[in-house]
Amino acid sequence: MTMHDRVKTIAEMVKRGYVDQLTLSHDCCCWSDFFPTVEQYNAAMPQHNYLHICNDVIPALQEAGVTQKQIDKMFIDNPRRHFEGAAARFPAPKPNQE
Repeated sequence: MTMHDRVKTIAEMVKRGYVDQLTLSHDCCCWSDFFPTVEQYNAAMPQHNYLHICNDVIPALQEAGVTQKQIDKMFIDNPRRHFEGAAARFPAPKPNQE
């Protein structure tokens, strides 16, 4: 699946009202010792870098009609809600008191 296909799918899900249930993330290997040089890695994997979401995905989502408010919901609000809920269910252990 290409980035264009993924963006199209996300835009359609947002259009159908699923924005509150979407959390987008970036799981990217930005280096691999499979390639002998950085230049060969970059040539083979041009979108495998830490700025891919900011430089490529977000602008493509905006071009597909996703608003900045919806982008903020998927990248900020929804993850925050998830992790706050998890933190409430699994409180941090208390430090040892000697």
